[in-house]
Amino acid sequence: MPGQPPYPAPGQPGAGYPYPPAGPAAPGPDPQARRRALIGWVAAGVAVALLATGAIVAFVGDGDDTGAVGDRDGAPTAPRLPGDDGGEDAGEGSDGDASDAATGGGTGGRTGGDSGGSTGDERPGGVAVPAHTTGPDRTVITIGDADSAHTLTVYEDMRCPACAMFEQRVGDTLTADIEAGRYKAEFKMATFLDGNFGGDGSKNALSALGAALDVGPDAFLAYKKALYSERHHPEESGDRFASDAYLLQVAREVPELRNDATFARKVTDGTYERWADAVGDAFAETGVSGVPALELDGEKVTSGGSGPPMSAAEYTEAVRRLL
Repeated sequence: MPGQPPYPAPGQPGAGYPYPPAGPAAPGPDPQARRRALIGWVAAGVAVALLATGAIVAFVGDGDDTGAVGDRDGAPTAPRLPGDDGGEDAGEGSDGDASDAATGGGTGGRTGGDSGGSTGDERPGGVAVPAHTTGPDRTVITIGDADSAHTLTVYEDMRCPACAMFEQRVGDTLTADIEAGRYKAEFKMATFLDGNFGGDGSKNALSALGAALDVGPDAFLAYKKALYSERHHPEESGDRFASDAYLLQVAREVPELRNDATFARKVTDGTYERWADAVGDAFAETGVSGVPALELDGEKVTSGGSGPPMSAAEYTEAVRRLL
């Protein structure tokens, strides 16, 4: 402001030096006294200048106590955005774990060792993706022998009660077929029930499934079975899967996940949330109008020409007709 001194006044925060003195009284007529006074003025001026210089250095350079916005050293920093953990966590990252890079996204397991799926440390478009994913945007979960002559495509939404029923009645048969090499499976997951009923349980459960998939195909299938079980699956209008604590509670029933700290951290950190969004968007482009839905080599798998088979016997018969 005009007229305001360039530095804080004495006694105010940041003040570390006095204002320049007003100077001594006017000298008498004695020339020697005038000369001594002039020398005194010069010396006083030099002292004040030196003192002011030291104070300026202290005021500008010492940020320990004067930085209003800054890091621990007082240096000014840009405001942190939500979710920005700063440089201290840069070595960890959302999915840049050294453990993932070293393991290639987890072990293959019985059902996915030859699936040809990706490792979990690649990030198309900056999105962290789990292992065993395929497709241009890595939104397809592929499990089984990559060289299989047949492909079963499964469309599901984690909040869907009919999908839960399908898993409870047919899931073990489907998994046994994958293990026997009858076909490889591609899971194309939806999240539209979040929009229908509100909340984000479908996306959150899918993100957690991504963390399980990165451990391995067996972990993914076992975890999906546990989440869809009659014991754990919520009502369609409920949003219990929105709770990370609940998802981790269910994961304790899966041996591959029970003591996996990296898996647990990825669930609570939401490592694969953006991937889950992309998976849901990809489902919306398939044109499939309801779940569960099945296709074998592009042909719909139905019971009696209508809905999907909802028993192991119906499923086996429907698949046999198409193979």
